[in-house]
Amino acid sequence: MTLTANPEGCFSVGINVDRDHITVVLVDFAGQVRGRATREIRFPLPEDVSRFWHDAGARLLAENNLTEAQLLGIGIALPDDFGKVDIPGRPASFDAWNTTDPASLFARAGGPPVFLENDAAAAALGELQYGHGMSKPSFFYILIAAGLGGGLIIDGEHFRGADGRSGEIGFLPIQSDRTSATSLQAVVSLSALYAHIGAGGFSVSEPDGLLGLPPEAQARIDEWIDLAADVLTAPVVNISCVVNPEAVYIGGRLPAAIVERLTQSLNTRLAAITGVPAIAKVSRAATSADAPAVGAAILPVIDRLLPSRATLRKTSRP
Repeated sequence: MTLTANPEGCFSVGINVDRDHITVVLVDFAGQVRGRATREIRFPLPEDVSRFWHDAGARLLAENNLTEAQLLGIGIALPDDFGKVDIPGRPASFDAWNTTDPASLFARAGGPPVFLENDAAAAALGELQYGHGMSKPSFFYILIAAGLGGGLIIDGEHFRGADGRSGEIGFLPIQSDRTSATSLQAVVSLSALYAHIGAGGFSVSEPDGLLGLPPEAQARIDEWIDLAADVLTAPVVNISCVVNPEAVYIGGRLPAAIVERLTQSLNTRLAAITGVPAIAKVSRAATSADAPAVGAAILPVIDRLLPSRATLRKTSRP
């Protein structure tokens, strides 16, 4: 007998908050996105997120004839140290996140439970449940967003680490004659790519703006891909040696064509390395640009049906 999940069995909401956008998705029990709302906004403040959730959340529920009482839970995915990490253009007002509990923007007495997770970890969990992780349950997920994050999945479990900070690939120090950057995310991130294009006289502030650029701007993207692959090579080799994952996946809001070119350039460099027992191949993640939001939406499902001591430690139950 084959058991099939009933999509109408339960619903949950996933919210991804980052330095350049807010995305809300309504997901059914089969993992299908039933509704989506997104807003491109630079450095959203807590009140911006609360207002967007109030409007977009109510609309998504109404469009699907659901009430908040029917939600299994609400998952939130956002970067760690959200208000502290220095990203180009970060305003002083963004410090407000340092004194704000993100879960408090969504949790209320009598409402569905709220789950909080790092955005890259949420994306990795989404890849595990609905992407390549279904066939390769040990992998490292690289999330290229406004910053750079990572999620480590070992034998189908998210490995959190002693302080809950595993996978923080963006903070790795780098030294390269090709850049003055001292951390990996200062090169490999949307913020860094926009800055590189901007240095050439072209203004881009959203992922869609990376498409259809004139040849001169495309050349700047080519330069960034070459540099990003260069500085990512050593970290991927180190991950391969220490963890020995089946694969490394790159996801995030970069257009798929740019991710494909980045993985090809990176794999070419990795193939030239000798003397290492095994190096994981790098591929584009199967999950979409909404992977953190979708991953956040399945946090309540995992908590209810697949509880694990390695995940879901940040939970608010009003």
